[in-house]
Amino acid sequence: MDEKQARRGEFHGIVGRDEREASSPSFFNVQEIDLVLSYVGKLLQDRLSGRKINQKEIGIVTPYRKQAQKFKQAMKKKNWQEVSVGSVEEFQGQERLIIIISTVRSSHELLEDDYKFRLGFLDNPKRFNVAMTRAKSLLIVVGNPNILQCDYYWHQLLNYCHKNDAYRGVKFPLHKKSPVDRLIKDMKQLNINTDVVNSKEEGPQWRGEL
Repeated sequence: MDEKQARRGEFHGIVGRDEREASSPSFFNVQEIDLVLSYVGKLLQDRLSGRKINQKEIGIVTPYRKQAQKFKQAMKKKNWQEVSVGSVEEFQGQERLIIIISTVRSSHELLEDDYKFRLGFLDNPKRFNVAMTRAKSLLIVVGNPNILQCDYYWHQLLNYCHKNDAYRGVKFPLHKKSPVDRLIKDMKQLNINTDVVNSKEEGPQWRGEL
């Protein structure tokens, strides 16, 4: 791992499957777990800026309790118990040399509940900001880009990664976003009626690109 890679971080796109166990309302994503474990293994064998990385310098952030539980079970099997695993809230005020984020969500059908109940990372700028600022040297995001780009902030991150050669994994069409979408989102957060904005912007053909 060279210093250029260490400074910039990356987004690894994967189309996994979000699942629930019968006894739990929380979600997990096995495909993301496997990919993150692969990263952790490589990092522990690699060097960052010329020195060896130890387990305590790696943190795994995920928004769902069940995913965190699955990660902890996997870390125990690998004898990597000193790798920190937790939610964004648990990492608030903390930093690690390396942070790996597992976003979990991979189904469009479940997005409505996420928005309604403020679950996961979508439509939650505070949670997004905290997650993005926990890493001292290297940030790795693992998630489904087709889902995450539905959110303004994640779309911005994906766009940045594409432009700066910091994206790898599954190919996907990056949709265009307009300033009007940003305005509508801000107005909704302020509980302002957006009907006027919507009615004025329904006509132009570029709306169909979103």
